[in-house]
Amino acid sequence: MKIKVLLSIVLSLGVLVAGSMAAQETRVDPINWRELASLLVDLPGYEGDKPEGATTTMAEFKISQALRNYRKGDLSVDIQIVDGGLFPGAYASYKALENFEIDTSEQLTRKVTIQGFPGIENIDYENKSAMLMLLVSDRFLVTVQGKPVSDSAGLKDIAGRLDLKKLASLGK
Repeated sequence: MKIKVLLSIVLSLGVLVAGSMAAQETRVDPINWRELASLLVDLPGYEGDKPEGATTTMAEFKISQALRNYRKGDLSVDIQIVDGGLFPGAYASYKALENFEIDTSEQLTRKVTIQGFPGIENIDYENKSAMLMLLVSDRFLVTVQGKPVSDSAGLKDIAGRLDLKKLASLGK
């Protein structure tokens, strides 16, 4: 899982760099990963690993991320929270996906709303996996991924158990 965390940090920093080129925004320090990890609560019926995370600085770019894996039988669920430090341009690519929908025999991608926050769901029928991405207060990117699954209903239930309103309040 450490490789996943490092890869996610590198990819997230790349998104931040790309976003910074698109617009100049007010920068604030991201919430420390330990505070984000505190939102990755135990889920009833699931065995959860210990949360992992990092707060990383690269030049003027700072990012925090917390990740936790859960298991229930053969089902594996990963929840990740990324804080780009109130850097809205960092999520420009995500925002573009909010208006993208596709329904094929291989996958379904469409908009969703969970606890009032906009998101994207993707179901990959061929790989029996699903993912929800939620953007909370234009600052926190919450990703819930599961495998093997045939739909995103269980992931939506899990995302509904997260205290997204508390997460949003951390960014104020």
